[in-house]
This record gives sequence, structure tokens and C-alpha cells, in this order.
Amino acid sequence: MKISRTTIYKLAPQMRIYDNFSHEWKPFIMYSNKTNLRTKVVNTDNLGLRFNLLNNDNNSHKSIFDQKNTNQEFGLIIGSSTVFGLGCSEDDQTISSKLSKLSGTLFFNLGVSAFSGFQEVILHQSLINKVSKAKYIFIFSGLNDLFMQEYINKYDVELGPYFYSNQFKSGMYNSVLSKKRKIAKFLFSPLLDENIDWQHISKKQLIENILNRKIIFENGRKLNLKDLKNFILRNLTYWSNIEKVYKTKVKYILQPFPAWCKKNLTQEEREIFEELDNNDLRVFKVIKSLENYYIEYKKILIECCDISGIEFLDSNEYFKNSVNSEDWCFLDRAHLTDKGNQHISNFMFSVLKKDEI
Repeated sequence: MKISRTTIYKLAPQMRIYDNFSHEWKPFIMYSNKTNLRTKVVNTDNLGLRFNLLNNDNNSHKSIFDQKNTNQEFGLIIGSSTVFGLGCSEDDQTISSKLSKLSGTLFFNLGVSAFSGFQEVILHQSLINKVSKAKYIFIFSGLNDLFMQEYINKYDVELGPYFYSNQFKSGMYNSVLSKKRKIAKFLFSPLLDENIDWQHISKKQLIENILNRKIIFENGRKLNLKDLKNFILRNLTYWSNIEKVYKTKVKYILQPFPAWCKKNLTQEEREIFEELDNNDLRVFKVIKSLENYYIEYKKILIECCDISGIEFLDSNEYFKNSVNSEDWCFLDRAHLTDKGNQHISNFMFSVLKKDEI
């Protein structure tokens, strides 16, 4: 189904540029943002990480870490597309850029679109030689872990769900299948369980599976809070160890969601949300359904942060108390405008100042 984007392109024309780029496959972290982008809106380095600012003076920089002087204090903002700044009008409108200006401390943008909390961990671990001396780490996250529990029907219960999981599995299987087995998979996979071993299944087994197939209605699946809590605790255990070993101040901030922060929507937000809802796609329906999980999910996050010794902060509470009703903050239910990023950077700056008292 073709997605209607007329309203978002009218109100935020920079989205045309974001929509022109897809992910690039990467070892271990699975994928990253498009690498080495050079546009008026978004610029990325050789790993797909976004610069805080790119101009003629530093256009030769290959990595975002080239922005730092040797003895300069720095921090990190970890997350997915909201941290990356999907929808920002320019690089200097991202949260990391705005917080760097406010605080006088350089904050690197370690946001990758569509990342889970576990991928955030793996990215940080991959860059540990460059980031071990970070004074602060803000983990501005939470929405994707909840979303994927609802959106991805089947996943490894030890490792967890991730975007592109079906494409990855299909691609890996197809690379080792014979031509006949590829044809059989193409013809019969819609009728069978996705866990069929197409490399080794016999004709007899295939016929038996087709005759005995069960129709499963995935829409009735209930959110698995036990799995979700285990994944979050696993991730926070890593961040707790980083805090202890490297003497880094780590803060976990639950990102804002329109219904969670009870924001009175502006005309722009209403028009965009209406367009998204009219598209009638499952991805938008699942995102909207997250409205119902705020209290339950926040309780899990607080408990996991308490166990891990990580400070938990909720930007939804900040938005309730500090954002004016006329402020256009949301580009959709998951991403922020330049104004929304300014509010988040103000919030993070207030956390830094309070921490230094």
C-alpha cells in the first residue's frame, strides 16, 4: 500500500530528504543510517552517525569523533531515530547539537534509526575505545523496545526482536537453498509456520505440514511483559557496569509520546496524525496502540533502573509541565520537531545542572 505523505511534506519539507535514504547493512549491529551523507539537512560519517554541525571548516571530517579536541570533555546521547534527529531541519537542530551548545560540553550523537535497546548497547561496545572517557551518557530511548514487542510476532526469546528480522532470516535461508527448495519456499511458505527448515525438510514432511497446518491469528497476541522486562534489565546491566567501570554518569530517559505526556495537539500535529491514521497500515496502528501501555511500561523501566542502579527520568513528565500547548513538538507519534528537540535538550541540561550542585 502506498503511504500518503502530502501533509508531512507540506509542513516539514525536509522529510523528503530523509525518506530518500535507507539503512546500510553493517556487521554485528545489523544496520546503520546511510553513511557519508552530505546534504543541507542531514550529514553522516563513515559509520552513519550524525554530525552535530557540518560546514566548510570541518567538511573533511570522516568520523563524528573528529569534532573533539584531545582534552575536551564530552558526553554521549544514545538512542534510535529520535536521537538521530529524523525530521530535523538541520544537523544543528538535533538534541545532541542543542545540548552541546547549552552545556558547553560536546555531546556525540549515537542515534541510529530503528535500533533496539540491545543494538544501542552493541554500538556503544563497538566504539568503546573512542567513548570510554565520556563524562555523561544519556540513554534517550524506550519506545522501540515496546513497539517491537507488539509489532514483531516471533523472535528469539533470549536475544529479542529487531527490525528487518524477517528479511535477515529470509536472506540467510535463501543463500543456502537449492533452486527447487527456493521455488517450494516461494510457493508454500505463506501456508506454513515461518520456522520451517526449508534447507532440510523432506517432500513427505512438507506435505504433512501443509495438510496439518493451523491458522494462527497474530492480531490477538498479548504483549509479553516478562520478555520485555528481561531484555530491558539485560541492557541496563551493561550500562550499570559502564557507569561503575568508567566512572561515567549514566541517565536513562524515557522518550516522549504524545498521549503519554497528555499534550494538547497543535493544528500541525492533528493534521499529521490524521494523515498517518488514514493510511491504515499496521505499523501506524501498533504505534498508536502504545498509548495504552504507559503506566505498565514505566513501572517496568523504573524497577529495572532501580535494580541496575541507573537513574530513571521521564521526559513525558517534563513535557506535561514545561511545554506550551501551542508548541509544535511532534512530527509523528515517535519523532520530534526542532522545537521538540529544544525542549528535550533543555530538560537534559537541567538534569546536568542539578547533578553538578
